[in-house]
Amino acid sequence: ELPTHFYMSKKVDNVRIFNDIKKLVDEIVQHLTQVKGASVEVSLDVNVNAPNGIPQDVVRTVNENCMTLKVDDKGFD
Repeated sequence: ELPTHFYMSKKVDNVRIFNDIKKLVDEIVQHLTQVKGASVEVSLDVNVNAPNGIPQDVVRTVNENCMTLKVDDKGFD
């Protein structure tokens, strides 16, 4: 019986984020999008811990950019 589901999780290096994501897409996601009838969903999770706090100007900029980019779920606490 053939598998019907695939999932993966991978932390990417902040310094090499574009290269790492491109490799994942080129070497994994691309092959799965070619499977007839497959529904492929790719998500990006970002978690930031800033022990000294995130400055208000950064909070404002990030919130505005999230709205512009139609980010589904976001928050500061």
